[in-house]
Amino acid sequence: MFSPSAEFKSIKPMRVLHIYKTYYPDTFGGVEQVIHQLALGARAHDIDSDILTVSPRAQPVELLLPEGRVICGQCSFEAASTPFSLATARLFAKLHRQYDLLHYHFPCLLYTSPSPRDRTRSRMPSSA
Repeated sequence: MFSPSAEFKSIKPMRVLHIYKTYYPDTFGGVEQVIHQLALGARAHDIDSDILTVSPRAQPVELLLPEGRVICGQCSFEAASTPFSLATARLFAKLHRQYDLLHYHFPCLLYTSPSPRDRTRSRMPSSA
């Protein structure tokens, strides 16, 4: 039977920061469910997950849920169904170096192609 050495046991768990525009308890959509399932499944493999999101509520800034810590920044304004948050940007700048992996969840209007006919203006790499 495999018996890990003391050195192996002392390795810190991997830390993942999931980043999305909304999350529980403010919204209950498909991407939120994907993040929830990924974070819960990752726990079984000794991977810690936190979620950074924007919230219309000012408080609480942090929530502890079974899948991990949810860190919320208050929404500054909304445009085209996309929340923008100076508080979340500041939280990201403060926190991102603490994580081994930053997992961005899309859709995000800032990274979509303006038109299929105008690939030259797209910010995304071409699939061709």
